[in-house]
Amino acid sequence: MRTNGRTKWVFKTKPCTTEESVKFKARLVVTGCAQTEGIDYQETYSPVVKYTSLRYLFSLAAKKNLEIDHMDVKTAYLQSTLDEEIYVKPPKEFRDPKKPSQVWRLQKSMYGLKQSGRCWNQRLHNVLCKFKMTQAQADPCIYYCKGHDEILIVAVYVDDLLIFSNKRISMDNIKRKLEQEFDMKDLGEVKSCLGMNIARDRKQNKIWIDQAGYVEKILETFKMTDYKSLSTPMNLDLKDLITRTDELTAKVPYQEAVAVQLTKNKISNKSEHIDIRHHFISEHVSNSEVRVEYLATEAMLADQLTKPLPKAKHELIVKEYGLSNSL
Repeated sequence: MRTNGRTKWVFKTKPCTTEESVKFKARLVVTGCAQTEGIDYQETYSPVVKYTSLRYLFSLAAKKNLEIDHMDVKTAYLQSTLDEEIYVKPPKEFRDPKKPSQVWRLQKSMYGLKQSGRCWNQRLHNVLCKFKMTQAQADPCIYYCKGHDEILIVAVYVDDLLIFSNKRISMDNIKRKLEQEFDMKDLGEVKSCLGMNIARDRKQNKIWIDQAGYVEKILETFKMTDYKSLSTPMNLDLKDLITRTDELTAKVPYQEAVAVQLTKNKISNKSEHIDIRHHFISEHVSNSEVRVEYLATEAMLADQLTKPLPKAKHELIVKEYGLSNSL
């Protein structure tokens, strides 16, 4: 049996980037929790661009000096059509006392419906394909159009669009087409997006990304703004505890050297239990395609990703990574 959804108002304040300090928003939404699968909706999945894909695109933009502009679709979910018949009860401010059982049939999607995100994504996908853009196989939320000397890429995260191009005329052209299809807000060159702050030095072909605002928001949420910060992200005491409670950990300094030797030689028949597919490094070493060498602990940059470090080494490795403190 088809369900008549309830509606309600949602009020929110939002920081504004213009002279206004805050923006007051009101939105009428549907309580989608009452929808029945198979009747009121079918599929609900809607993809968003992967953060790894975004980092790749930013690195590509830095290398090839691409323009990066940011656009936002206003009330995106309201600009897509529905395949199902959806009926909702009007909010009390619009109810007719003479028709207490009156309901509205939705012609467009609304915020709160389970399928709203998918409907919007399909609508945007159809529009971008109409512009002769190709959907990337590695990430369904990246669309590109590459000519002989032209690069044009659009990355989609719900209603946020990041546009990368090596030609300003191509950038302006795709913007104009999008504005003809949707109610858009052109935010110009990207400064912040998806909780990230983006800074750029085009002369040095560098882009910096940080989440300082996001970190500060988390600290405010958990009332930790007055807490003292740590110089390293992990506590060294845990490593010391393991060392004190298990003396064996201090008696195997040769394990890295053994791993190196295994790639070069079959040390003994006792190593035969190792699966053949794990010996592909040995094959490359034998063919002089790869050289495996022992690396001292103090020079191991990967330690930053696997274990707690003292302050001096932590700061040294962070510098080698090209990272900086954004707070």
